[in-house]
Amino acid sequence: ARRDGRTRDDEHEGLPAVADHPPRTTSVCFAGRSMSGLPRVLVVDDDEDAADLLAFALPRHGFEVTVAHTLAQAKALLSGEFDALVSDVHLPDGTGFDVLKEAPHRPRVAVIASGSDGPEDRRRATEVGFVAHLVKPVDIDQLAATLRRLLA
Repeated sequence: ARRDGRTRDDEHEGLPAVADHPPRTTSVCFAGRSMSGLPRVLVVDDDEDAADLLAFALPRHGFEVTVAHTLAQAKALLSGEFDALVSDVHLPDGTGFDVLKEAPHRPRVAVIASGSDGPEDRRRATEVGFVAHLVKPVDIDQLAATLRRLLA
């Protein structure tokens, strides 16, 4: 429940499902390339609050952010070029592991954000190609530093 006593479901009553929301970006792109020159990050998370937080905070750390809420949206966006992927594990139509496995064009760096930190999650993420594993809730400064280090 939120401070006003309403739940997320109350707030979104009558709105289309998350899968119906179009992906969005925080700056202008041309033919899959950033016109800003900033590293391009695709954030994939079905939790709109978590995705919005990253879309708001990462540009302040020098990244251009595009958000997708589903595996299908992420796969469509990954036909273009991204420098990095930050994905939640659980999506309404698949997993973050599927995002990377099925990406038409793999980003240079992939970071998984998970609610658990078990060895099985880390092993699976590494097998698919994720190079970093962060536990949710993600610390924005840690994520930004991780992306900068991995993209250097």
